[in-house]
Order: sequence, then structure tokens, then C-alpha cells
Amino acid sequence: MRTPFACLIIVALLQLPACAPHVAVVEEADSQSTLPDNSILWIQHAVEFRAVARQAYAEAGRDLDGFLADSGWTALPGVTADA
Repeated sequence: MRTPFACLIIVALLQLPACAPHVAVVEEADSQSTLPDNSILWIQHAVEFRAVARQAYAEAGRDLDGFLADSGWTALPGVTADA
């Protein structure tokens, strides 16, 4: 009965280092790297980003007149028209 329990404890202890954060490795890579971040490259070059941005601005433009006409509407999160 003790052998399976001991094996379980050993396996659990061997897996603990895998849960440790790798912050030091990430900091070293950032300080030595001169390449831009992938998210910046995606924003600068992806056709999908341009399409999503155009869609968001077009939708906002269509809704803007209705929002401005509604005196109870506010763009501030968590704020009601009564405040």
C-alpha cells in the first residue's frame, strides 16, 4: 500500500519544476533581442488587421448618430445617464 503512494509523491515532486515561471528567461530574451514583437509586426503587415479595423470603424460610424441622439447613452463604462 505504501509503494503506490510513494510513487505518486515522487511523480508529483518531479513535476513541480515544470510549474515554475520562466520569468528570468523571458527577461533575458527581451533585453538581448532587437527584433520587434510579433504583435507589432502583425499590426503593421496583416491584411486581417486592416479588415478588422475598417469593420470596427465602419460599425462605429453607423451607430454614432443614434448614440448622439440618445441623451441617456454614455460611452463611459460603469456610468449611467443619471450620474
